[in-house]
Amino acid sequence: MCCLCQQIFEPNHDIVEEEITWPSSPKKVQNEWSCVLCLFSTSSEKCLKKHLQGKKHKTNEENLLAEELARDSSKSSHTVRKKTRMVFLGNLVNLETLGDLLGPVARSIRWCQWKRPDFGWIKLNTDGSIDSENAGIGGLFRDYEGNAICGFVSKATGHDIFLVELWAIWRGLVLALNLHIQVVWVESDSLSVVNTINRQQPYSGKADACLKQIRLLLKKFKKHRVSHSWRETNRAADYLAKMFVERVDVYYGSKEATYRTAVYC
Repeated sequence: MCCLCQQIFEPNHDIVEEEITWPSSPKKVQNEWSCVLCLFSTSSEKCLKKHLQGKKHKTNEENLLAEELARDSSKSSHTVRKKTRMVFLGNLVNLETLGDLLGPVARSIRWCQWKRPDFGWIKLNTDGSIDSENAGIGGLFRDYEGNAICGFVSKATGHDIFLVELWAIWRGLVLALNLHIQVVWVESDSLSVVNTINRQQPYSGKADACLKQIRLLLKKFKKHRVSHSWRETNRAADYLAKMFVERVDVYYGSKEATYRTAVYC
């Protein structure tokens, strides 16, 4: 219940850490593996390992590293110029007085809740995570009752959160088709990614390959939808994206999940 307006809300079906119970051996049911950097998918884990040692993957890693080094160098130069301007501004204006004049800014309260899909639809929530040492993606499929069907966790490369969020959606769509899902609703807490996929904002050339793959995959579903969700309603996918896994790509689910998904669709 909201203490301000006394309205009663349905229980939140988002999943937190202690509620997630996956099979002890996901390897027994996983029949598809992916490399998000190369947008590569295979039905053999051995084939994936061979790909990760191959020339194409190594080249993509080197190109991504070169782009990040160039961006970091440009960012450092911009930061120096910005600090110089701030020092100059400080000599002209009393910033504390300016802050007092502006005063506190009141922020409205927004209630956020995960929304169930309609009967026959499967909802896919995805997220990407980057910290100082690792990058990862995760996603969770749920049915119209809010029940978790299956999830995935994959390691990612690089420090471009826009690309990582895109990779999460690509990975989820590949898995959805593998599970014979026909009607899918994709949610991401990255508004820029959602708008880009829906052709509502421009994007850089480095995202072109992944976006083309995503749009091709979406056309294979009978119906699809891509929308934005608030971070507070995307906690389950966020938890999966931050989960540490030893293997590059892990699927969490069961053989029964494939059957249930096919029935609902």
